[in-house]
Amino acid sequence: MNRFAEVRTWPLLAFALLVGLQAIVLTVSLGGYAVDGWLAWVGMASLVLTVLLAVAVVSTLARTQARAKLAQRTMEEAIDALPASVEIFDAEDRLIAYNRRLVEIYPHMLRHFQHKCTFEDLVRESLARGGIPEARGREPEWLEERKQARGQQTSPLLQRVHDDMWLRIYESRTPSGGIVGVRMDVTDLIHEQQRLAASRAQLRATIESAANGILTLDSGGHVLEANPSCELLFGFTAAELQGVHLGMLLGAATATVPEPGATPDAALDPRALLGQPREFTARHRSGEALHLQLTLAEVRTDTIHLYVCIVTDLTERRAPGRALAPRE
Repeated sequence: MNRFAEVRTWPLLAFALLVGLQAIVLTVSLGGYAVDGWLAWVGMASLVLTVLLAVAVVSTLARTQARAKLAQRTMEEAIDALPASVEIFDAEDRLIAYNRRLVEIYPHMLRHFQHKCTFEDLVRESLARGGIPEARGREPEWLEERKQARGQQTSPLLQRVHDDMWLRIYESRTPSGGIVGVRMDVTDLIHEQQRLAASRAQLRATIESAANGILTLDSGGHVLEANPSCELLFGFTAAELQGVHLGMLLGAATATVPEPGATPDAALDPRALLGQPREFTARHRSGEALHLQLTLAEVRTDTIHLYVCIVTDLTERRAPGRALAPRE
């Protein structure tokens, strides 16, 4: 929190009083009047006090200047120690201050930083060096878009630089019309997100191409997702299966679509199915008898709780014409 310095008026009043006393003595002396002993003493005393006051004021100013320099040095060291870059532009969009991290991100731009170039000049230099991959091939249009959005973003800007570095850029306007910018290196986070996205894509491809049916269930045993093999196995689309309880799916003996959210009389609790594979009987949408093996696994984190169910069709292994075995 900023604290306004307290304005002290007593030094000014004291100085004015002493100057007034000296002026009186000087006036009397210049007027040719004999100066009484007490008046001479007053003049001498005021002169001494004036000198002492001047010394005190000079000493106070020196201490204040020293504290100001210390505060400025401390602030500069603190800003330099930040893991993010800090850049300050004036009302004419000229760079007037920056920290060490900005130079580390753009070492080739140091000369331009020192010359207090405008933001547009800095961006043009980066574009000329090919330092902004997303702008390649459309540099003029990209520059105009960036200038229009300058200081107007309601959310941080994500920008790739130097081909392998990602920055999250925050810009805020100051009351005087300048702009303060902060650039945070989020390369590791972006790379991790890319790896997770690739892993999810691979997992999705594996699930979609799996020969076995795969169901994702919520904590209550209702279907969240179903893969194509599961659609083919039961004869219902993934959209029709969504929201259906596992117990209703295994107990569906008609060709009608089970109603989402419905629970059979003997609902199956996913927690009871954890562990060894279980065999169940069910029916295809067409009424064809199915003999299935179910294997459930629980997925629990700080934010999610669900079950993954792998459904294996054992129907062809049954002898033709054999009656449906009772459901376990």
